[in-house]
Amino acid sequence: MNSPHPLAPPTATVVEAASWTLAAEMTRRHPELTITRHHPGGGQYDCLAIRAERGVDIDLNRVGRIHVHSVQGGGTLEWEPVKWSTFLAWDPREFIALLEKHVRLPHVDDLPPTTPRVLSYRVLAAFARLHALGVPVEISMSTSDTSGMGGGRASWLADYPTVERQTPDQPFGFWHAKSQDTEFIIQTEPAILHRRNGSTVVLPDRYNKVGRNFGRLMGFVLASS
Repeated sequence: MNSPHPLAPPTATVVEAASWTLAAEMTRRHPELTITRHHPGGGQYDCLAIRAERGVDIDLNRVGRIHVHSVQGGGTLEWEPVKWSTFLAWDPREFIALLEKHVRLPHVDDLPPTTPRVLSYRVLAAFARLHALGVPVEISMSTSDTSGMGGGRASWLADYPTVERQTPDQPFGFWHAKSQDTEFIIQTEPAILHRRNGSTVVLPDRYNKVGRNFGRLMGFVLASS
């Protein structure tokens, strides 16, 4: 068997993990940022979008490159799209500092306390990292944006009637994470874990109960899903 070419692009599972890690770390440093998933170009692309009300607009295109479309407060944009292979070869701390500088977010020396929304993103990023070298996972929103190529309510909602009843008021408010042997829903803003049997767990409460030990929290999420 031939070994991969050293310049070959990373696998889809590695990019999934890298994109979620980058997005979650940005929100961890700047809790005002939000993450959504959309498919611009009529469904050609698969992006995690990092955005803020004051103008930050970053697209992590998992089948392309890392793009910056606008910066905090508006103004001149100076950013060349970055390949995932380049990002993975970079020191992630240096890359995040560079990205902060280009979108005019302040550099962060000390991480602020984790908010419920940021905790939701951290759990999803950790789930993606666990499968970076394995079978692909699917992390999708309760509403699918495919830029005119279908979209609408996610099909998995039919398996979660308690969540489905809440989506008219929160169409983009839930994330579904699924692997070969694990499945769960996270309600983003309050960080509530939903199971198929209708039971729920408030993850910030559980996080505090385990001494704010994120590894123990992930063990609980995976063991109970």
